[in-house]
Amino acid sequence: RRSDRLTIGCGTECSQIDALTRPAALLARLSTWYPAGTRLYIGSTEPSSYFEGLRSQYNLSFADDFRSGALAGIHSNYALYAVETLVFFGAVSMVETFDYATSWLRHACFPATPLRVLK
Repeated sequence: RRSDRLTIGCGTECSQIDALTRPAALLARLSTWYPAGTRLYIGSTEPSSYFEGLRSQYNLSFADDFRSGALAGIHSNYALYAVETLVFFGAVSMVETFDYATSWLRHACFPATPLRVLK
């Protein structure tokens, strides 16, 4: 999580991490992989307003967008994290800022992932 990385005392790396994870930098990177209009689900501790600059190119969704529907009964952060992890690993493609996904976790959530063939 960006906010964690910037508050744990990352020393000289903080300014670089901050610059690389600002909306303008994210937009530049995302545009190399995803065309304008692509739906993106963003899992972040930053408020959705932080990503406002990405809305000009992408259709953004956040966990809060589903609070009154699919996530209405989830009140625990642990349960929310579990749902977000399933959404993340079930996506057609995924991008991580800090490379937290490990193969063992992906396999635990979706054991058939290596067998999936995308068309």
